[in-house]
Amino acid sequence: MEANRVRELVSAGTNTSVLGLTGIHFRGSATTRVTLAGQREVHFPVRGDLRMRGPRLFALMSALDESGESLVEYREIRSRHGSRFEDYSIEALIRPTALTIPHIELLVAISSGFVFGYEKTGGGA
Repeated sequence: MEANRVRELVSAGTNTSVLGLTGIHFRGSATTRVTLAGQREVHFPVRGDLRMRGPRLFALMSALDESGESLVEYREIRSRHGSRFEDYSIEALIRPTALTIPHIELLVAISSGFVFGYEKTGGGA
């Protein structure tokens, strides 16, 4: 695990940083931090009992800025699509106040998978 490594997404047009990532969401650890355009830092606490599976929601995760304001709420959902196989996906709700934040859609796209990493146990997730 490379929890302290900084990863950065750079705009191809301007060659400037759009967002930076540090930390990791893996095996019950939720330490990922995202910095948007070098300004706003966002962290992603996870709530929920990962040992309980079945027909209920699994984990809930929030994207909180440094003041504790919720920008995005995520939930893992289960569906069956008419087959015997289950499908797990993430639903994200962007708060209306967060819609003015530059690159909020990129933040949602990048961070949606954090829940799956958080639940990963080494044997697959």
